[in-house]
Amino acid sequence: TCPKCGNVSRYNRKKQGWFKCTKCGYQSDADRVGAINIAARASMLSGHDPARKGSVTPLKAKVMIRIIRGVLANLRRKLPSRA
Repeated sequence: TCPKCGNVSRYNRKKQGWFKCTKCGYQSDADRVGAINIAARASMLSGHDPARKGSVTPLKAKVMIRIIRGVLANLRRKLPSRA
């Protein structure tokens, strides 16, 4: 999902780590876009307006990226290795 225009398309992520919206052209690191979308949904659930400009700051996005990467790293350690 594009955090700028809301466009949902599998073609927004032709490359694993990069996001480029096919509708508005917004581009960013895929992890950052995911963090922005998660933060926006959390804001919405807590009663804040995610459409309000500035509701997801770059600092919030960086924090969310670190959290997501930490969770993924923990999951990778817990999964059995493939032989």
